[in-house]
Amino acid sequence: MEENREQIPEQNNQLQQSNEQIPEKDGEQQIAPEQAIEQEPAEQVSAEQMAEKIFDANEAQKPEGAYQYRWNYEEQRAADLAGRSKKRVRKWGILVYALTMTAVFVLCFSVLVGVLIHDVLTSPAGGGNQVIQGGVSGDVTVVGGGDEQTIELTALESVRNYTVVIVAKGNDGSSTGTGFVLTEDGYIATNYHVIADMHTITVKFYNGTAAIATVVGFSEIDDIAVIKVNATGLYTASLGSSAKVKDAQNVYAVGTPAGEEYAWSVTKGIVSFAQREVKIYDDEGILAKKMKLIQTDTPVNPGNSGGPLVNSDGEVLGIITLKLSGQYENMGFAIPIDGAMVLINNIIETGEPGESPITTKRPLIGIVGVGVEAGKYYVNVPGENKIQEITPEDAAANPDVAFYAPYTGVWVQSTTPGLDASNKLKPNDIIVMADGKELKSIYDLMDVINEHVGGETVQITYYRNGVANIVDVELGYAE
Repeated sequence: MEENREQIPEQNNQLQQSNEQIPEKDGEQQIAPEQAIEQEPAEQVSAEQMAEKIFDANEAQKPEGAYQYRWNYEEQRAADLAGRSKKRVRKWGILVYALTMTAVFVLCFSVLVGVLIHDVLTSPAGGGNQVIQGGVSGDVTVVGGGDEQTIELTALESVRNYTVVIVAKGNDGSSTGTGFVLTEDGYIATNYHVIADMHTITVKFYNGTAAIATVVGFSEIDDIAVIKVNATGLYTASLGSSAKVKDAQNVYAVGTPAGEEYAWSVTKGIVSFAQREVKIYDDEGILAKKMKLIQTDTPVNPGNSGGPLVNSDGEVLGIITLKLSGQYENMGFAIPIDGAMVLINNIIETGEPGESPITTKRPLIGIVGVGVEAGKYYVNVPGENKIQEITPEDAAANPDVAFYAPYTGVWVQSTTPGLDASNKLKPNDIIVMADGKELKSIYDLMDVINEHVGGETVQITYYRNGVANIVDVELGYAE
């Protein structure tokens, strides 16, 4: 004890030196601990009590957790017990925090697992048949046509499983197209122009197998054909209804654009027009037929011919048949599946398509004629169904072959036996109006006729021997 007391003044001096270095705060005078003690009332303070006060002041200035010396064992033990108590409190705080965070994590994980299980249990099946080729499952969200729609990747995989590549070879070359499986025993739908005049037809499936097909039947005017392979248990198409197709809904095309290297390519678009009447012209610019088709901006190319146009559920809505070429972009057309299946079922059952619900043949008025202009002279061109304008002088020199046109319109050269026009019009009549439209050329008359279908009538105004006449002529069908 005596030794400790002798050390007190030295420590006290050290404390004074330390306090003297503390700068004064504004408006406040710094007072050293020993000065504070001296200012207490006249109570006598022993050296030991003064040392304890100085020690307590130093302890108060030390940061928490700093190691501290004690004057005896009892004080050290009490301090150690207090420190252990603080450590236990801190340990319990950490433990409670860890348990709380663990409980939150378990709760979040349970919710996530529950959502995933719900999605699996409520997701629609990817088809009723066994899948030939495995693939990725899940969903891809696409936005278009107003509302958000979702296509299951399993549905897309299903489309690929029932879509086939068709490679057809003929004497004049080969073609590559697309088709889709209708029945488990091998009936397949495609376009007629894919297999027309071909002697060898090879069908390739998504699982890597291939088979030779034979032609069951076709409808050339509807561009539909049915072929068959010798197989069983094939993955079949899921058919939708073209009657439910709406403008701007999302659609997808699966096919073989640009050859086999790009087989089973998928393109996406919308329905531009659910039921478009499309006029098909021949190489001479004459209307060949009119078809009621689904118009889409889904990118399609020649190899897509015969392939399916599907909805977001993988159901077939139409059969890709043609596109506008040249300067036009993304104007493709598909045969509505409802009408197509009428023809396809007839072909499977009888080998013949029957009457078409899709295509109407070119309407015929039943005349051969050319456009003429009033006040001019013409002469027939030998061997051709056309006339040539000549001068008045040439007409005077050849009165037996020259023809004078007193009216502008269509000069009737001949009529077709068996059609209504042959009963009402005669050669050398000049048709000046059709359905109230004035005619200046044969093309004007064709435009009016093409607005009708066979069996309908057209009102014809014509001149015969200078007398005007009006008749209704029933239209026929082109063969």
